[in-house]
Amino acid sequence: MRREAEDLRKKQVVKTIKTANVEVLLRVADDRNVDLKVLLYYRDARPVYLSQKALGKLQNYFESIENYCTEKSKLKKFYDDNPQFNEELYEQKFEDLAENPVVQFRKIYDFLHWDYPGEVEAWIRKNTKESSDGAYSTSRNSSAIISSWKQKIDKKEKFKVDGICNEYLKLLQYE
Repeated sequence: MRREAEDLRKKQVVKTIKTANVEVLLRVADDRNVDLKVLLYYRDARPVYLSQKALGKLQNYFESIENYCTEKSKLKKFYDDNPQFNEELYEQKFEDLAENPVVQFRKIYDFLHWDYPGEVEAWIRKNTKESSDGAYSTSRNSSAIISSWKQKIDKKEKFKVDGICNEYLKLLQYE
């Protein structure tokens, strides 16, 4: 138990939504001898658009989703064009994670070279099968929400987002 606590203190996790330039981040980490691992996280642009719209925090949802798709496209292209960084970069699609969270989290832990604690798996199993109320709830039936956006999006909005994010949707093989 003591060794596990010491190992945890040596690990740092930083969550950032936007990274302006992954290549610069990787270079700086290398210069400073930091064992950096970056999770490139993608999600279909249509439910992202709906989430932003539902929260009502943005003035121009279409401009926001265009920025999202542009940035995510850049990350995807960088990953595809730079296989030398495969030890530092890992791609994860939300939909794959939601469909099979236990397997996908095990892969993420493997990528990080971390042990996969049984407590984590138990938490995932408990909190991804049933939904509780609230936009910020930590419990959701994850596999049920993967395509729920299809019933919620207006056809005109879908058409517009499809056009704005065409390159991104193709790069990540979203239908």
